[in-house]
Amino acid sequence: MRRSEKLLAFTLATCAMTAGLVAGSVPSSFAEQQALPAKEPCRFAKTAVEECASTDPTASVAVINTGNTSRCRFENVVDWGDGSVDVYRTGGRESDAVIPLGSHTYKSSGVHKISHKGQVLSGSHCSFNPSEYTFTHGS
Repeated sequence: MRRSEKLLAFTLATCAMTAGLVAGSVPSSFAEQQALPAKEPCRFAKTAVEECASTDPTASVAVINTGNTSRCRFENVVDWGDGSVDVYRTGGRESDAVIPLGSHTYKSSGVHKISHKGQVLSGSHCSFNPSEYTFTHGS
């Protein structure tokens, strides 16, 4: 990647940091974590697993800004997988940062496929990487 190139990447993050903690122990595998749904909301961003389970019906999406994207503008489209779609417009940042977009509260339990797509609205050497996530909400 050229030094002047900027990158805004998207992907799903883990559940809240405490999501896997049960009686002071950390699950040894993702499968074990899924067997113990978190009580905290699932937070989706970059650099982690693409699936999350929680008893909390709320999921959130954030973007990871990598490098200086201060001259970039983005349009983010989040399809929450239950018929709801939200559009967020964001500006870049001068350095690496996590930029919260929004959250959604599901009305019914189940497995929801979240799609995060978008486009670069302005700026040179800016990029956008779409992602898909799986949120399982149950009691």
